[in-house]
Amino acid sequence: MFTYVKLYNYRSLNNVFFNLKETKDKIKKLVAVYGENGCGKSNLIRSFYFLERLMHSFDIEQNEIELTEFLNEKGKNNIPPFFFEIFRKNTVSNIYINSRTVDCEDSTRIEFGFEIEGHEGYYIIEFKETISYEKLYYFTGNQNGLIFEIEKDLIKEPKFAPLIFKTNKIKKELKDLILKYWGRHSMLAITFDMLKKLNQEYMKENISPYLFDFHNMISETSVDLKEGNGGAMISSSKHINFISNLEKGDISIENEWLLDNTEKIINDFFTQTYSDIKKVFFKTEKEEKRIKYHLMFYKNINDKIRLIPVEQESTGTRQILNILRNLFGVFCGCTVIIDEVDNGVHDLLLKVIIESMKDYITGQLIFTTHNTSLLESLDPKMVYIINGNYDGTKEIICLSDYKIQDHNSPRVRYMKGLYGGIPFVDSVDYLEIISKLKDDNCEFKE
Repeated sequence: MFTYVKLYNYRSLNNVFFNLKETKDKIKKLVAVYGENGCGKSNLIRSFYFLERLMHSFDIEQNEIELTEFLNEKGKNNIPPFFFEIFRKNTVSNIYINSRTVDCEDSTRIEFGFEIEGHEGYYIIEFKETISYEKLYYFTGNQNGLIFEIEKDLIKEPKFAPLIFKTNKIKKELKDLILKYWGRHSMLAITFDMLKKLNQEYMKENISPYLFDFHNMISETSVDLKEGNGGAMISSSKHINFISNLEKGDISIENEWLLDNTEKIINDFFTQTYSDIKKVFFKTEKEEKRIKYHLMFYKNINDKIRLIPVEQESTGTRQILNILRNLFGVFCGCTVIIDEVDNGVHDLLLKVIIESMKDYITGQLIFTTHNTSLLESLDPKMVYIINGNYDGTKEIICLSDYKIQDHNSPRVRYMKGLYGGIPFVDSVDYLEIISKLKDDNCEFKE
C-alpha cells in the first residue's frame, strides 16, 4: 500500500505532499479526494499511472518500434490523423515529457512512500527529458536500507545493497544493462524486464526477492484514469476470483468456475441495489476449450420482464460495472485508484456502494469525486481537498486537519466553501456572448 506521494514540478502540481498515513503505524485504506474542476485531481491519479508506465517502458518502446515500422510501410498519407495522436502519446520519451510542468526549467521529482508486508520504503525518480536520479529504499533482508541508487554523473558506479546480489556475475550483468539503457529507461524498468526474460530459478539463485517487491506492488495496483473522452485503464495482475472483462469475452473452459463466481457476485450486487433488475447472468457458448460469454440483464420494464444485453444498458449501469471490476481488488489486498469514481453514477447509489464496502477493504482504495453525499458518511480523516492558492500553487489538505466539531456537517461546510476546493464564479453574461455572436456575422435566429 502507498503511504505518501510527493510531487515536484509534476504537471500542474509543483510542490505537493499527499500523506496517506493515519498514524505512524497505520495506513489509510480508503481515501476520497475533492476539489474544483482543473485543480489537479486527475494529475494526482495520473502520477500513479506514470509509475506503471515507467516500469513497462521496454514494452512501450517495442510498441513504438512496431508502430514506426507500420507507419513506414503504409505511408503517412494513408493513416488517419487520430492514429498519429495515439502514436505520439505512446512513446517512451513522452513518459517524461508529458509528466513535466509546462515551461519549467527545473527537474521533475516524484517520490512514492509504500509499505509491503510490514516493511516501509520509498522510491524516488528525478528527470527532465531523461532520468537524472533514481533511488529505491526498502527492506534489504536484515533491516531497512538502500536497495539501489543511481545518479547521472555517477552512472558507472551505481550503489546496491550488499545482500541483493548473491553472485558477482548477475551484478555485472545488471551494471552493463544500466550503462546501456539507464536514462531513457529506469532501473525499475531494467530490473522488471530482466525479471520477465531470465529463468526464474536463475533469478532466485542470484538475486534477493526484496529487489522485486516494489515491482509486484505496482503490478498489483489498478488505476482507472480518465483521458479525454475515453480512458486509460490499467488492471491489476494479482489473481482474484473474478474475470477482468465483465461485459463480454471468452475464457478457458478450465476457468468456468471463475465465470460462475463472477456471475454470482454481479447478480447479488445488482439485484440488491436496483429494484427493476431481477437477474444478471452470463449467456455462454462453448467452443472447443474456450467459453464465450455475454452479460445479460433480466429487467422489469413497463410491467414486463425483458432480456437486455449489457451493451443496451445505460451509461450509469455500465459505469457501475467498471467500478465493480476495480473495487473487487480492494477486498483481496490490491490497491485500487480511480479518477472520477462518480462519473455517470447517481450520488446516493455511490454512497451506498462506498458505505457498504469500507469495512471490508483489505487493500487500499483511493479515488477522486465530486459527490458531496459521501461527506455525510466518510470519516474526515479519509477525505482530502486539493486547494489552489492565488499564486497558482496547490496543496492537499486532510479534512481532519480542520478540527471539525461533532455538531458541524462537513458537507454543508464544504459547500459553503469553508474548506476550499469549490469554484467561486460570477454569473455568466450570456447577453454579451449573444451580442458577440451577432457582431461576428454568425447565423442567428431570435
